[in-house]
Amino acid sequence: MTVSFSDEDAAAEHGDAVRLLGYTVVGAVAGPTGQAAAGSDPPTADFLVSQALLEAHPAWWRALAGQASRTYSLLLGPVRMAVAEILDLHRPAPARRAGARPRPVQRQPPPRG
Repeated sequence: MTVSFSDEDAAAEHGDAVRLLGYTVVGAVAGPTGQAAAGSDPPTADFLVSQALLEAHPAWWRALAGQASRTYSLLLGPVRMAVAEILDLHRPAPARRAGARPRPVQRQPPPRG
């Protein structure tokens, strides 16, 4: 699981605490909030959690999701497009590039039985 922040100020303020909790911080999407316009959205942390982790730890996931202002399933194509910039931060560093599109979800065929 990885965590990104909406800006560098939020990453600087909360990154160490998130790391101490055992999460991997991958960076910030935008610049510092010092020049943000009044009334802009508050800083956020974005957690990228795999489906396997959700299924392995349902109580933890319910607790985390219960504190979230929003949650999305990346199985939904429009969501992947809407959060593409955030998802790019969560890729391993060699796979990142400016303007990169998120990798498509690899679906496994159903087992034959």
